[in-house]
Amino acid sequence: MAYVSSKSELQEAIRKKEKNITVTGSLAKKLKPLAKTNKLNKSNNPTTQAALVGSLSLAGIGTAVAITLIVTVGLVVIIAILKDYNVTLKNGDQEVVLERN
Repeated sequence: MAYVSSKSELQEAIRKKEKNITVTGSLAKKLKPLAKTNKLNKSNNPTTQAALVGSLSLAGIGTAVAITLIVTVGLVVIIAILKDYNVTLKNGDQEVVLERN
């Protein structure tokens, strides 16, 4: 299990395909809206920022929040999270737990 609190640590954990990743701190607060989404349909993976914003908006995440997520974390990381991980909240939504499928 990997514990991360920065964008670079999260990117590294995803690159290493960690089975479980616990995100803490301010990064967890930014990723919290992803817990509302379901896994992306692999046949319909968004590959552009506009497509990802649209997918997140359909999942109930506002456009401004979706854009902030993309700017903060990055398109590739968000797509990897949504495609490969189940996202849940832990400790009263202070942590975001990513569990690899």
